[in-house]
Amino acid sequence: MKLPGTKTKEFPNGRTGIGIVLTDNVSIKTVPSVKVDAGQIGGPSGGLMFSLQIYDQLTNQNLRKGRNISGSGTISSEGYVGEIGGIDKKVIAANAAGSKVFFAPYIKPSRALLKLEEQHKTNYMLARDTAKKYAPNMKVVPVETFQDALNYLKTGKVIQTTDKVQ
Repeated sequence: MKLPGTKTKEFPNGRTGIGIVLTDNVSIKTVPSVKVDAGQIGGPSGGLMFSLQIYDQLTNQNLRKGRNISGSGTISSEGYVGEIGGIDKKVIAANAAGSKVFFAPYIKPSRALLKLEEQHKTNYMLARDTAKKYAPNMKVVPVETFQDALNYLKTGKVIQTTDKVQ
């Protein structure tokens, strides 16, 4: 895709990006200590779910309350949840594992964005539509931030969303 703000004499149409993102390798020590067993999970897609697990360990709040919860999404240092690839397959796998709640990254749809998206749907739209077809007993919960996921776990409240293209 063309990257905004990259037009120069050398690149009069702007520079092209391929979806690579640089990340910071950060190490944090906490009291109490936190243990994360990533098993065979790799990549940034587990950021939201790892963050929720770490928060649960640090606060000892039992956020799951016996619920089988799944989800996917990157997490920024500011707490924003980012989109990932293959969310439809992740919804199907979560359903097979018995999950009844699935957190999906939510961003407001725009024409430009939908042109680039898998099946021309945002992560949330694709997750929701996949669940309707293959996992009708699963609730897909849209989240823009870590706080949105935390609020849902504590209160059951879901953020307002729209499919209206801007």
